[in-house]
Amino acid sequence: MNKEGIVMEIQKDKVGILTCEYEFIYVSYSSFPPSLGSYYTGKIIKKNLFDKLKRLLIIAFMLVFLMVLSIITYYYP
Repeated sequence: MNKEGIVMEIQKDKVGILTCEYEFIYVSYSSFPPSLGSYYTGKIIKKNLFDKLKRLLIIAFMLVFLMVLSIITYYYP
């Protein structure tokens, strides 16, 4: 799937763009990297399962931490 937007970040194998729907996504570029601030169209780089799992584990850890903290403050004011 192709997306287009303004180039905000350039890495060695991908370009971060800001789309008109205010999404920040990474797309691949062809032979040479575009310049910052230019309008660019490219193919979306999909995130792998590890990135999604890492995000889920961080959210679960934060929820457990907040629950433990609220239990401690409830019993020991």
